[in-house]
Amino acid sequence: PQQCGVAVFVLLVDTGTALPHQPLHRASAAKTSCQQQRRRVQTVRLYRRQRSSFWVTIITLPPQARPHLRVCCLRAALKERRHPLNKLFNVWDVITTDDTRGHLRVCIGASCEIQRRSFSRALFSLDTHAMAPVLLWSVAFAALFVAGSAACSNDLDCSLNGACTAGACVCDTAWKGTACDQLSLAPRPAGTLPAYGYKPNTTSWGGNVVIDDQGVYHLFVSEMAGGCGLSSWGHNSFVQHATSSTPLGPYEKAATPALPRWSHNASPLRAPKQYGNGSRPYFIFHIGDASSSSPVHNCTQDAALAISLQPVGPATASGSSSLVHVAQTPEGPWQPLASVGCNNPAPFFHPNGSLFVGCGGGSHLTVYLANVDVSSWSEVFSVDFPATWNQPPYIKTEDPFLWMDKRGHYHLLVHRYDYRNGQPTNPNATQPVLVSGHAFSENGLAWHFADQPPFNHWLDFNDGHRQMFATMERPHLFFDQATGDASHLVVAASPVWGDPPCEPCDARPGAAHSCVVCKTSKGVDWTYTLIMALK
Repeated sequence: PQQCGVAVFVLLVDTGTALPHQPLHRASAAKTSCQQQRRRVQTVRLYRRQRSSFWVTIITLPPQARPHLRVCCLRAALKERRHPLNKLFNVWDVITTDDTRGHLRVCIGASCEIQRRSFSRALFSLDTHAMAPVLLWSVAFAALFVAGSAACSNDLDCSLNGACTAGACVCDTAWKGTACDQLSLAPRPAGTLPAYGYKPNTTSWGGNVVIDDQGVYHLFVSEMAGGCGLSSWGHNSFVQHATSSTPLGPYEKAATPALPRWSHNASPLRAPKQYGNGSRPYFIFHIGDASSSSPVHNCTQDAALAISLQPVGPATASGSSSLVHVAQTPEGPWQPLASVGCNNPAPFFHPNGSLFVGCGGGSHLTVYLANVDVSSWSEVFSVDFPATWNQPPYIKTEDPFLWMDKRGHYHLLVHRYDYRNGQPTNPNATQPVLVSGHAFSENGLAWHFADQPPFNHWLDFNDGHRQMFATMERPHLFFDQATGDASHLVVAASPVWGDPPCEPCDARPGAAHSCVVCKTSKGVDWTYTLIMALK
């Protein structure tokens, strides 16, 4: 290509990786007609085959045309009717973007108006002498990835995590997949410690992060006192406060915990500027009333160690609430607010500053709205889960996390699990190990439930290593303050695995050793809180 003075590209199905290449940018001359821009293209070869789900296109263009490529409304087929690639496909539009990816609008079948599709393609440079074999490999490669894929007709087809553009989903940051239904997890730097619970070695069980005005990240997390594992959660759990200069952590324990025993399933958030008088207070939602006076259960024979594993200093909460405490600073003091019967609370703020909380699990979720001073709650709507989310005694749903995206749509992230995941292998169990679910709604009333779990039970590292977990629960998202996009996923994780997996764990219906209960199985009930970056 350098000697010839042209660039040749093959547009293939997007594998999620943009290879290094000279960027091609959107046409700067927006008013230039398609006819004028088409004359800049030296060679365009377009192939069509009706009722097929694979394609290939070759575009050869002079260097001066590269920043301004826009091929509009073209139809073509080879004149040689016996050519093996004859009538492969129609191209409607090719638009380059500044991240070296283009949108290829194609029509499949006789009616382009009905079956127009759009896909994102990676751009690959190649030598013109290798053209013929590349064409053949391109067809085979594209067929493997695209056969059976469905076009989108609206943003619901993109799980409300992206926009349906010219028949294809363009996913928001942090989401991927043809339907934008999977969280896009960045590989974790090798050697990075979990956010909280690994060092110092203590059992924690999820939570979330808020950021203060100085850029300090504050993690509020459920921790087990007395050196105990998660099996003690019903009496030893309290809400710990920890800080870090980065959202990934690791986080250092603060001088005093936020809420005393018994408090569990911490779900913190900070009010937006639209809330109240703009002071932006901090809230911690939880279960338990944070007022236990019973002795801490001691899980170590070392008395001195047991004392050192107690909550450090008095918790900063003043008074009890079985739902939520509020403070003007992350250090407290924390004041109780009105409660409502609520299991596993999932709080979120509406863009107008209204405070909501979702409560429940199992077969449905009930959502409540707080009044101005959070002195009372009113039920406003409920979400009924589909049968696939609740199939007793095996598949169940819990741990909701609710949020509204930057478009004003409602989303729900949950922990879904299948008791049959474990040992011995149950042929009816969900594969891979089920740990998550996602639902979405345009208005909070009509909900749609994704078939694809948004994340799986493993963590990939940038050195190629993959760590498996028996379970990941209590999912929360942390959002970029500038863009409103999700930037990190926070989960509670049980690092038990082994070969065979989950063998030390207790029994549940369908499995003698069920992975989801490794977290509370005696002897292996150490868990920690993990934060994963999204891309």
